[in-house]
Amino acid sequence: ARVELESGEIRHVSELVTGDSVRVSSRQFSEVFMLTHKHMGVVTTMVRVEAKEHVLELSPGHYIPINGCLIAARAVKVGDVVSLANGKTAKITSTSLVRKQGLFNPQTLHGNIVVNGVVASTLTDAVHPQLARLLLAFPRVMYQMGIKEPFGTWLHMSNSRVASLIPS
Repeated sequence: ARVELESGEIRHVSELVTGDSVRVSSRQFSEVFMLTHKHMGVVTTMVRVEAKEHVLELSPGHYIPINGCLIAARAVKVGDVVSLANGKTAKITSTSLVRKQGLFNPQTLHGNIVVNGVVASTLTDAVHPQLARLLLAFPRVMYQMGIKEPFGTWLHMSNSRVASLIPS
C-alpha cells in the first residue's frame, strides 16, 4: 500500500510517521496525527478491491467511500464506484480475499487517506464512525495544539491495551 506525501514522495503505509502530510483527495493533503495500528508481523485476511488499474487491499472492516457512502470493505461489490486521487471515479471490477502481512491504520486530520490512488477512510467498523470521530477528537485537538509528546508516546504504547477493549 503506497501513499503520496505532500513533498511528492511515494511511501509505503508501513513507513508513515506522525506528522507526515499525505494525500487525502485530488486537491488536498492532511497530516497523520496518530497511528492506531502499526503491526508489521501480523498476517491477516484482507479484501482486495480492483478498479481500473488501481488495487487496494483493506481489512474487511475498513471503511471505504463507495457510491458516496462509507461501506466496510467486506460489503464492497463489483460495479460499486470508488473515488480516485485524480478526482475521477472508477467502477470496481473485482473483489477477493487475500492473506497479507502487516496491519496499518494512520489517522489523518482530514479523516481520509488516498492509498494506491484510491480514496479510503481512516475509520473501521470496530467502532461506529460517529463514535470513532468523537473518540479521535481529543488526540486530534492535542496534536493540533502541538502536544505531540508524551501524549503520542502514550497512545503508541497503549494501542494494544486500547485495541483489546474494542470488540473484534
